[in-house]
Parts: sequence; structure tokens; C-alpha cells
Amino acid sequence: MSQVEILIDLMKQGWVSPAMALAGAGCMRLSARVHDIKAMGYAVISRSVKRKNRWNRTIIYKEYRIKEEAA
Repeated sequence: MSQVEILIDLMKQGWVSPAMALAGAGCMRLSARVHDIKAMGYAVISRSVKRKNRWNRTIIYKEYRIKEEAA
């Protein structure tokens, strides 16, 4: 499976962070792969997450998921 295929599966299950993309798909450029996934026709939504890192500094990053289809 390619990184894109793995990320699509993960994003259908829930929110995917850059750390999850690295651990689950070996992907170091999540936003680039999200661009590729959007180009394939998937509706991808994002949210900004604000957290403290191990040095107690505030960091902000994006998490992505595939928008659920309306039934």
C-alpha cells in the first residue's frame, strides 16, 4: 500500500495528526499527501490543535480527516 492509501484508510477512521501519519504510514509531509488526496476527489476537513510540547511551549498543528458522506 502507498502512503496515500494508508492515510485515506486512517482518515476514514478519525482525525490524523502529523505524528500519527509518521508512525502509521511513514509520512513526513502530511499536508502534501492531503493535497494529493484532495486532488483524488476526497472531501478532507481539517482542524487546528493547540498543545504543549515536552518543553512546555505551545505548538499548533493541523489534524485531518475525510468528511463523512451524507446518507
